[in-house]
Amino acid sequence: AWVIVNSMITSWILNVVDPKLHTSIAYADSAQEIWENIQKRYSIPNVPKIHQLKAKIASSKQSNLEVSEFFTQLMGLWNELGNYVKQPQCTCGAAERYAKMNEEDKVHQFLMGLDDDAYSNIRSQILALDPLPSLDKIYSMVQQEENHKKVMQGREHRPENASAFAVSHFMKVGQHNGERLSCKHCGKTGHEEANCFELIGYPAGWNT
Repeated sequence: AWVIVNSMITSWILNVVDPKLHTSIAYADSAQEIWENIQKRYSIPNVPKIHQLKAKIASSKQSNLEVSEFFTQLMGLWNELGNYVKQPQCTCGAAERYAKMNEEDKVHQFLMGLDDDAYSNIRSQILALDPLPSLDKIYSMVQQEENHKKVMQGREHRPENASAFAVSHFMKVGQHNGERLSCKHCGKTGHEEANCFELIGYPAGWNT
């Protein structure tokens, strides 16, 4: 059965190959050998495209992108590069070592592209770990740092907003039907006892 199938496939290959090449592949013992011989001689890797993708990855920067957007951008480039650079398929350990080295390269490319001002600390902490965590774990750590920064930035603006609201509210309640209000507690004008800061407390940032 194998001989019949091999002869059939060999015939198909010879029918589509330029007749001028027949003599150079006629010595092959099997259809697989013919195919591999043709691949070695006429398969030209897309070296310029590989170079272009590697250069683009190396120069990728986060800029104004969210961490998730930057990571997705890199993932697209890595996947495209993977179409041209194939991982070895074997059980001798080489494939596992290659996969590990490839992931470490991606880790460094991701960390190098992050904004220096925002992520230099978390980057140094990650690089100090031995062994390095997986790419997915590192992405999670950086994203947590991004979320933490967003929370802290939100807190920094709250006192200013609260004070502005308090001043605005104080000015609004300072008059009633065109008449100046007066406080029975502190004796000052511009507010009533119910809105007296000496009783209800001064807002953050209020200059007493």
